[in-house]
Amino acid sequence: MTPLLPRWRIGRAAHALGLSDQRVRGLVDEGELACERLEDGTRIFDPADVFALATRRAESKDSR
Repeated sequence: MTPLLPRWRIGRAAHALGLSDQRVRGLVDEGELACERLEDGTRIFDPADVFALATRRAESKDSR
C-alpha cells in the first residue's frame, strides 16, 4: 500500500468504482482488488489500488 495516501473504507472505494459495497467485497474475494483488514474486520483500501482497478475496468470496456 502507498504510505502517503489515506486509506479508504469500502463505501468510498465502492463509490469511486461506481459499484456496490457487496460487489467490491466480491472483487476482493476474487483477487481483483487488494485490501487490508483491521482488527475489527473493517476492510481498508489503498486509493492507488482502487484507481488502478478503475483504469483496468475502463480499458476493458474500451476494448469491447
